[in-house]
Amino acid sequence: MELADFLHTWLQSWADIQKLGVDRAVAWGFWGTIVFTVVEAVGLISQTRTLWRSPEKKGESVDNDWMLLSTAAFAAFIPYGYMASSFASFLNGCALAPLYLPIVIGLWKFKGFTKADWALTEVIGCALVFDLLFPFEVVRAVIFFVFAWGSLICCARVPREMNKHQSTGVVDLVMLLCFIGSSTFWVGYAVAMQYWQLLMIPVPTLAVLIWTLVIWCRWWLIGLEKDLAAIDQARREREEAES
Repeated sequence: MELADFLHTWLQSWADIQKLGVDRAVAWGFWGTIVFTVVEAVGLISQTRTLWRSPEKKGESVDNDWMLLSTAAFAAFIPYGYMASSFASFLNGCALAPLYLPIVIGLWKFKGFTKADWALTEVIGCALVFDLLFPFEVVRAVIFFVFAWGSLICCARVPREMNKHQSTGVVDLVMLLCFIGSSTFWVGYAVAMQYWQLLMIPVPTLAVLIWTLVIWCRWWLIGLEKDLAAIDQARREREEAES
């Protein structure tokens, strides 16, 4: 009973949980965020499978810096959510940050890290330690937003990479769709909770992800057309040989 009482008191200490029973918009945003944390986790697991099942593609079109900074952003979201008294944000960071690690490891294993990638990793590590040593709201907000914006900028390079390689590479469709859904709900959640500063991240992220999906579909359709043409050519050659 003592453990149950402790958990109940701890959960009731979060600002967003306190508003669940009195504000319908907050409740929808809160539970939507929780649900789409699970959805986004599914997307990351799907991306991990795609990456590790195609080692010959060497992480094609998946930007190393994007995944490194995304990992850092969700790790920074844990203390940031705690400071903002947002349980949904806190849980989002705790659940998703570890799921980026297999992707980062896969990119290191199959694609390799440049000196710049290793330097970025060191900077991220130092920033996260600084975040923990100096638990001030402004420090945690700045670190989170720097990581989040850096991740967004690197994500915007993915369509260019797909155009460069003229293929979807190992960019996973399920991950894109899950991220788009999650970003949509984060917009609603930020508005409902009046966390206006959070809108600076999901709104441009949503735009970049939708554009990435458009480019992904373009190269997937081109690849499908080539595959169908190859199958048709093989069929014709077989028919000619039989005749």
